[in-house]
Amino acid sequence: MDAVKPLAALVARRTELQRQLNELEETYGRQYADAERAGWTEDELTAMDAAPPVRRPRGRPAKKGSRKPAQKPTGGTSAGNTSPSSSASTVPGQQTRSETDAKNASPAGTASQ
Repeated sequence: MDAVKPLAALVARRTELQRQLNELEETYGRQYADAERAGWTEDELTAMDAAPPVRRPRGRPAKKGSRKPAQKPTGGTSAGNTSPSSSASTVPGQQTRSETDAKNASPAGTASQ
């Protein structure tokens, strides 16, 4: 138990310092924006070691699970395999387009060429 006491004290101190930093960052951001509205440029503020504040994203954060799940592709082909002659997309007993085209080609038509 004695080994954890120094860590617990550091955790408490760290939490308090983080709270103070968050408060300071908020005030810093407002003051920086006030200086910009007063006509100071980012280059001028940076020259006096006033770095631009970290900007928070606007709006409300998205709720977890609010995005629609991805839909599976339709048509019997996967995203990586779009070939209609693939055995993965052929139903047993069903001919592929290339097999059908080969059967429908007339032998007489090919001999006259």
